Amino acid sequence: MRKLVLLPLATICFAGCDAAGPSPASAPTPGASVRGVLEPVDTIALRHSPGDPLIRLSGLDIRAGDGAMVVSDASGGTVQLFARDGRLLRLLGRKGSGPAEFQIPYSPRFDPDGRIHVPDARNTRITVFSPDGTVSGHVPLTAFVRVTAAEPEPAGTYLVAATRTEEDPHTLFRIDDRGRVLQPLLPLADRASEDPMLAGIRRASFAVQGDSLYVALTTADSVWSVPRGGGQVQRLHLRVPGYTAPKPPRPGIMSMREAAAWGRTFSMAAAVFATDGAVAVPFVRGVLFEGDSTTLLFRQPGGSWISIADPPIIVRAANGYFAALEDPYADTLRIVLYRRRRG
Repeated sequence: MRKLVLLPLATICFAGCDAAGPSPASAPTPGASVRGVLEPVDTIALRHSPGDPLIRLSGLDIRAGDGAMVVSDASGGTVQLFARDGRLLRLLGRKGSGPAEFQIPYSPRFDPDGRIHVPDARNTRITVFSPDGTVSGHVPLTAFVRVTAAEPEPAGTYLVAATRTEEDPHTLFRIDDRGRVLQPLLPLADRASEDPMLAGIRRASFAVQGDSLYVALTTADSVWSVPRGGGQVQRLHLRVPGYTAPKPPRPGIMSMREAAAWGRTFSMAAAVFATDGAVAVPFVRGVLFEGDSTTLLFRQPGGSWISIADPPIIVRAANGYFAALEDPYADTLRIVLYRRRRG
């Protein structure tokens, strides 16, 4: 049984895009080891029920306090809640379009009150669960053509990485609990290529770190820093070792094998993660299933960047932990929790 990290796809700007503000470049210090930066503290085997296997992980979050984990599965359309020791506590949703049902759930998130917020790419909404597992509401996402990430804020609003229209340059928004756009936060001006294969792999992700939001694009080797309340955006061009920008495939690609081979010819920023003062951006090769994490750019709290070769496959950072897949192809999904090594 394959446990593959397949995140939602969206059309966002190509590698030449830019945002307001200065664009400094950073040359990460190469050659750091994983153990020199991240310290493994625990490995948790998620013991799902036999009737609801975890086939295609599409998101994970860690609850503050008790360390419980909520996991979404894009293949089965399920959302499952596990205890800190890996025991299944409850199944939160199944395949479908009704209440507590999902088509493609992804990126579930806890809020400070213990509620769980689950975006659904196909049903175009966020389903909100109370701590006891009952549905307490829905937030429509119909203001957008595509949404690739969403996170609740303490004030009851949401941050979403999304495309509103093909003409709108913004890719990060704040919305209210009715799905209305309150504030566009990050404009990216250039959509240079309309190649359908490139359009299929473009997506934005973001991470929250205090009063800052960090945004990464699959088709660029940069990180955008956005003040949480809005304001001056800064773009940091990361000089990723061995980075190759995406290019359109040759005409006539038909098979999955050919598409996979094309995906291995360039690098992608799979996501961006932030916790405990650190920021991590994994770059991968292999488009269809996000590939293997080949290079991890890691920013220490002091601001310096480190390049780590062959890092773990990080899927979430929260509450001081970096959570990674031990083996994405194993029958039992094991999550390794790392902490930033100090000193």
